[in-house]
Amino acid sequence: LYTTANNQRYNSSTVLQINYQILKAQQAKFDGYIPCIHRYLYSHVKSAFHYVNPTDWDKALMLPMQQWHINPNQKIGLLIVPFQEKSFYENIALTIITSKEPRTTFQNILNVIGKQNISPKIEATAIISASSKIGQGCYIGHGVIIENDVQIGNNCIIDHHSVIKSKTIIGNNVLVGTHCCIGNNGFGYVKDNFGKFTTMPHVGIVIIEDDVIIHNHVCIDKAVIGKTRIQSGARIDNLVHIAHGVTIGKNTLVIAN
Repeated sequence: LYTTANNQRYNSSTVLQINYQILKAQQAKFDGYIPCIHRYLYSHVKSAFHYVNPTDWDKALMLPMQQWHINPNQKIGLLIVPFQEKSFYENIALTIITSKEPRTTFQNILNVIGKQNISPKIEATAIISASSKIGQGCYIGHGVIIENDVQIGNNCIIDHHSVIKSKTIIGNNVLVGTHCCIGNNGFGYVKDNFGKFTTMPHVGIVIIEDDVIIHNHVCIDKAVIGKTRIQSGARIDNLVHIAHGVTIGKNTLVIAN
């Protein structure tokens, strides 16, 4: 990248092509890395431009964490910066925390000052089948319906107005948001001899393993036969539909489109 920056033998298009090929050659070294080069019209960019000298391009490749200018009119009580940037902020009158992972440090601070403790409780408006089993330390919200033969582990939250259908299995430390439906029939139909759609019976179940977070308005359908499975550590966004028979892997993010 350095050698092509000011080489007069190449026009701008050639420089872009060469730079792209250089970046692409690094792809094997970095897991999940996909090179891209964008061109923008000045009218499309609302923020100020910051010139990056070619000798600093190695830092620019690691944006957005590098050396942002402080707005003097903005009130800042605390700044969390990478260790290697501490000297850049030494002359600024702020409380500064240095960290190898600033974003993780910020998360830890929020966990302390913003943690919401929800006491174990079953709200009076919840409807729970006598054949279902609920572990210790759980919170079952207003209007929740838990049908027959459901198993829910310890320290779970089933938030307001969610429905857990029959025979669903939920592990420990699971959060189910509001207005979710877990374990209903999938969208399965077969045409009969008269061309009419008939419903495919769903005799499978849904299994949600430990430490899963399911956000609001999520539908997870039970399998026709077998299991729909959400493996441990998965995170499912608002308004997501998980179809019958699907397996979501461990520590997977499922993001709404």
